[in-house]
Amino acid sequence: MPTLFSKRDLPDFTALKPLKPRFSLAALWLICSAPALATPITLGWDASSGSVAGYHVHYGPISARYTSTATVAASATSYTTPDLAAGTYYFAVSAFDGAGNESSYSNEVSTTVAAAAPKPTGGGTTTPGASALPTQLINLSTRAWVGAGDSVLIAGFVIRGTSPKKVLIRAIGPSMAKAGVPNLLYDPTLTLYSGQTVLASNNDWQDSQKTAIEATGKAPPDPQESAILTTLNPGPYTAIIRGVNDTTGNALVEVYDIERSTIRLINVSTRGRTETGDSVMIAGFVIGGSSPKQILVRALGPALNAAGVPQTLADPTLTLYQGQTVVTGNDNWQDGQKTAIEATRKAPLNPQESAILKTLNPGAYTAIVRGANGTVGNSLVEVYDLD
Repeated sequence: MPTLFSKRDLPDFTALKPLKPRFSLAALWLICSAPALATPITLGWDASSGSVAGYHVHYGPISARYTSTATVAASATSYTTPDLAAGTYYFAVSAFDGAGNESSYSNEVSTTVAAAAPKPTGGGTTTPGASALPTQLINLSTRAWVGAGDSVLIAGFVIRGTSPKKVLIRAIGPSMAKAGVPNLLYDPTLTLYSGQTVLASNNDWQDSQKTAIEATGKAPPDPQESAILTTLNPGPYTAIIRGVNDTTGNALVEVYDIERSTIRLINVSTRGRTETGDSVMIAGFVIGGSSPKQILVRALGPALNAAGVPQTLADPTLTLYQGQTVVTGNDNWQDGQKTAIEATRKAPLNPQESAILKTLNPGAYTAIVRGANGTVGNSLVEVYDLD
């Protein structure tokens, strides 16, 4: 596939030259009316030469592994993200033409959204316009291997509250090639369930809801990827990702809270195949707000046997990251935090399963599930909001 420009034309910031297109760290700035709140980031770049139909802006909490993509017009030379919670974010931009050909990534830039400042005490005042929204999970995602039959990727999430919430669910496959993810699911499909009832389904996201999905700023970057934008009542839901014609490969499932309110996402769980190398299971979540939140992350394997799940991961391990930094890890949950985890009433059923109980500041986090000693199998990763 031809590219509109190559990486050799894109200088690193330390040796920036007046070449086009470029993505300049000097053109990246932070707009923040209140340091304690979630904050948008504005990025700028020089227009690309040649016939360009638009740009894709890619970003996420891990370098070169972007979990969000926005599409902007060919006339655009800047983009402002939705509010981002505290944490470090990495950005790159690519150009595409009218035939769907896409360039390689630009050079990568990064910035950090500061954590919330302490709330004033003793009669102090808060920043005008500060949000009263509670600290909550605002984005949940899992990357894993999608097989066929009982090894499809199954994501569950729970909405708590008393009124409906608008969410965007995405199934991403081919666009992860630019992040170097191998063995991709090139045509993912997405089906949303409430219990056994199908609420909605999608194969290619542009076939329906195209305008509404683009308006969220979170449209999938590839037309073969899938998305469902919907308003749901409080309760549990399941999204299943399959490959067209039972194809298999690595895919990413995401649930976005589009309209933050006191109605919130409180739990996400994803069942899929945990392989080795780049095909381990990777769960990401973002905490939005201005104060710490207690989170429980679990990695289950043997307990799935009772539900009839075949080929389960016998000994899952769990590692929690913020950006590239390891926050903590666990192999067998009873080896540490046993009493505290049992007190949540969500302790894993099998001693070889893993769990991490942690109070985390607002920001973006990643939990990686691997098999001990390189073992593989079906597993379940879960993130619980305990507050």
